[in-house]
Amino acid sequence: MNNIETRQQTNNIKAITIYAKRWFQRSYGNTYHTTEICIDTGHTEPFIKLKSDKTYGYGECWNQTALDLFKTLFPADTRSAYLTSYCKENDIPVFYHVTDVKREKDL
Repeated sequence: MNNIETRQQTNNIKAITIYAKRWFQRSYGNTYHTTEICIDTGHTEPFIKLKSDKTYGYGECWNQTALDLFKTLFPADTRSAYLTSYCKENDIPVFYHVTDVKREKDL
């Protein structure tokens, strides 16, 4: 798929919402997260939803995971490290909500 085809596909996106949960494993000092993205295409099916597995990464790593999820449906040739940056570059409204959870099973 070339950049023109990808751009045409992303033109159909009305907005993207990112939901991320982070959990800090105190015993080993590691941070894990899960990321879910909801893509509003404005079609009859209101959203395309994709969710990651539990992934190692702290800070803004959830945003990089979101971009990886997005690229599974919309292969994008981008220098952006984060989905929020990609959306800003391509004039796609993006909203995100990040929650720190206390238990691993809450991911």
